[in-house]
Amino acid sequence: MEEFETKKFDPIIAAEPATRFMVVSHCEYYDPSPYEIIQKSSEGLSFASIQDLLKLTGALRPELASWLHISSKTLSRIEQGESRLDPLQSEIALKIRILFERGAHTFGSLTGFQKWVREPAFRFDGIAPVAFFTTLTGIQMVLDLVINIEFGELA
Repeated sequence: MEEFETKKFDPIIAAEPATRFMVVSHCEYYDPSPYEIIQKSSEGLSFASIQDLLKLTGALRPELASWLHISSKTLSRIEQGESRLDPLQSEIALKIRILFERGAHTFGSLTGFQKWVREPAFRFDGIAPVAFFTTLTGIQMVLDLVINIEFGELA
């Protein structure tokens, strides 16, 4: 995905080297403005962004395709450069990116957050947070919990 500014927490801590998509460290996370999300979503995301999202989330292609409400055939067309994600699919992908980068910051590691989203959550009546990734409201609900955890609420 394209570059965005990150929010810095402690200028004394050096950020880890970032790829074009992942800016995950203990001091930074992806936090675009609503305008940036609208702009990037409207342009549609490319397959490079999908590959980066697969790495970030640890998801397999069929799972990511289900979150984005696209078929394997559509994913193949995007991979071949024949099309891009539509604005709604792009927004879901961007929101998932925001969630995972904030989660990695909150949990102290990307691996820890990847594991947490797949485990049953008390707050969600025993449903794993990953089950909510198919809607923007579900993603926001999980992000809200991550932010609450960051500020001291129990998971």
